[in-house]
Amino acid sequence: MRRDTRKEDKMSGRIRFLGIVTILVLLGAVLLIGASGWAQKASVAKPPKPPDPPPPPADPAIAYVENISKGAAVHKTIGRLMVMNADGSNQQVVLTETGVEYLDPTWSPDGTQLVFIRGDLIGRRKSICIINVNGTGFRKVIEDSSAGEIYYGPATWSPLPLADGNHKLAFCYSVRRPDGTYEIDHEVFIINLNGTGMVRLTVNTGGSPIYWSPMADRITFPACCDPETGNGGFVVCRINYDPVTALFSLTPEHTCFEFGWGIWANTQEKLAVHKMNANGVADIWIYDLLNPSLSSPLTSTPNNYEHDWSWSPDDSKILFVQGASGQLSVINSDGSGLTPICPGVDFSWRSPRWRRNL
Repeated sequence: MRRDTRKEDKMSGRIRFLGIVTILVLLGAVLLIGASGWAQKASVAKPPKPPDPPPPPADPAIAYVENISKGAAVHKTIGRLMVMNADGSNQQVVLTETGVEYLDPTWSPDGTQLVFIRGDLIGRRKSICIINVNGTGFRKVIEDSSAGEIYYGPATWSPLPLADGNHKLAFCYSVRRPDGTYEIDHEVFIINLNGTGMVRLTVNTGGSPIYWSPMADRITFPACCDPETGNGGFVVCRINYDPVTALFSLTPEHTCFEFGWGIWANTQEKLAVHKMNANGVADIWIYDLLNPSLSSPLTSTPNNYEHDWSWSPDDSKILFVQGASGQLSVINSDGSGLTPICPGVDFSWRSPRWRRNL
């Protein structure tokens, strides 16, 4: 009897095909179950990624001055314009001269330059100067043209251009009378960075120091004494600009005699001001311009006092000098976390200022 090999081959092929399909199905099921298990293990083994830590503060962060006196020999006085990191380390000399003293350094908005007062002790001239933080590009913006005790208050850089498209420096200046002498009152002026466009903004109502609002549309400076109590205070003025005449002017918006002058925060409507406590020494307060009733004390040192304070770039901290010892410290703007900087170093009258930008 002859075998039908074609039928057997056909049947054998079907069996092999079904076997392969079955194996593939089983293998797929195993892989699917394994993948599910691996996914579950992965989800358990890998917790959610924590948020990135905040960036460290930019360095150098603090500018200050050192004026090393040699007694009565003013021609031997050594002036040093300095910068350092936020923790007080890495102190570096930006500029140094003999026979010169430096005063009141403040930062450009981008943190690459410093504006400061240069006092020529030999020629008896003062000038407002700008220099790059790396020590290059020194230049004078304005200088007294005659020997004399002219007063230049701290020059502060507008955080934004004003309505005429130019960044400005705001400063106090003793106005010269026609006979060559100077008025006692220190009036508020603004000037372009290249020394042009100097404008007087106050008449017998100015004061020093002057600080800008975050949008550079207002300034604050010490106010004249309260006629009722005799207390000093501060005033906030809006800066007006007439595009037809290209003239600037001020409009007072807010006056306070409960607190002394203050530094405007970098990002908010608050001032760091000072107020005398019961012992007659100054504590730092945070003054809320939008709601003055929410103003609150930052420090409480009945037998000590604070001065030369400035805000950190994000307004989370305040740098200040405390007491006769000149201890430089940092405190959170909610009053917590008091931290000494450069312990044991006398920073009295060195005018430390924190940079504006992160």
